[in-house]
Amino acid sequence: MKLNENGKLGPKILGLLVLIILFGAGLVFMMPSAYGDVMVYHYWTSGTDKEAMETLASSFEENTGISLNLNAFTGYQDKISLVIDSNPPDLAAHWFNKYYENYALRGSLLDLTDFWEEEGLNDVFPQKIAQLVEVNGRKYGVPLDIHWEGGVVLYNLRVFNDLGLSVPHTWEEFQTTLQTLKANGVEHPIAMGFADAWPRDMVFTAIFAAVAGPDFYLGLANGENSWTDAPVQEAFEIYREWVENEYFDPSAPGLDWEEALNTFINGETAIYFMGDWAATALKKIGWQPNVDYYVDFIPAKPGVEQFGIPDVEGFVIPSKANNVEGAKEFLKFVARADAQVAFASIKGSISPNSNAQIETYGDNIQISMWQKAENWDWALPLMWYFSQSVRNVFGDKMYEIWSDPTGVDIASICAEIQQAV
Repeated sequence: MKLNENGKLGPKILGLLVLIILFGAGLVFMMPSAYGDVMVYHYWTSGTDKEAMETLASSFEENTGISLNLNAFTGYQDKISLVIDSNPPDLAAHWFNKYYENYALRGSLLDLTDFWEEEGLNDVFPQKIAQLVEVNGRKYGVPLDIHWEGGVVLYNLRVFNDLGLSVPHTWEEFQTTLQTLKANGVEHPIAMGFADAWPRDMVFTAIFAAVAGPDFYLGLANGENSWTDAPVQEAFEIYREWVENEYFDPSAPGLDWEEALNTFINGETAIYFMGDWAATALKKIGWQPNVDYYVDFIPAKPGVEQFGIPDVEGFVIPSKANNVEGAKEFLKFVARADAQVAFASIKGSISPNSNAQIETYGDNIQISMWQKAENWDWALPLMWYFSQSVRNVFGDKMYEIWSDPTGVDIASICAEIQQAV
């Protein structure tokens, strides 16, 4: 190297060395000015959800030099609906549901089909996951994590052990367990909170999955079957019987899902239909899986095939986003196995990237449920296939049964929902 007259490196050489060092360390020096800040909207507002998102964002910024402007909201769906066509963020977290489909169909989301091809994502994500993010054969989002949602049941082993009960593994055993719990002092065996509608929707989804199986379930979702068909009426009748028998916590209308979980923790209830994220909440208070609680899928009726109902989450780019290139850099990052594992290991979910080995980050609950459902058929949560107007009618009818289980006509209820569809 050439020194200047004072025996020191010249400024040009020093500058060159600095650039070499920065690039050698993997820092893309010009990226902040090349891409600018990326505005991100998401709904992970508290607890391990928030921690997982903040960890993901920090890792992305450290790896790329691109700054993220994170904005978390409660009432997220309403917020996105208001801004997605007028003043959207560069990136929006989203569930791959009916809203997602509607946004894609009306041109509110950037078509990422070519992006998937360019980045090789079709080789990274299994086909059954890729299909869940497709709308008319085009892809508009990138999946980040999976929770098991519909059909998931948590059992309070502290209550079960005190009463000498075993976890049910057949539909008949499940029904008998409800009766036995109530007869032995658990006045309302099933925890539920539907201050928000979705936990109640999950109860019906679980019952319906147990009696209908995947083919009929998907047929109803796709409009090939009717809400007036026998399996739907059977599911509503089971729900009606459970309400009439007072199996549900009567305070449910005033509770959110976490408040309902407290009735489960306190032993006031012993069974809870809730996504596997509830297991993460239990672990945070020191409860041990298979010791204090057990998580499984609801057993199906005899002759009915079980199937998985995942909640697949990820990110989309609104078509009117200001910083599309910066947003795509983020999607490249969140598709990576290491980024997804870091996120899922905190949040208590599963990475959809096929290169991520669940044994490296999952606990025994996650591993057990994944091994059961990995090779089953999959479908999205039932109400995710329907518009808000249909969901409103469905919710009204569920509450009608709740309010007067002996005076309702199930056939009429199903006919009214079908009319809304």
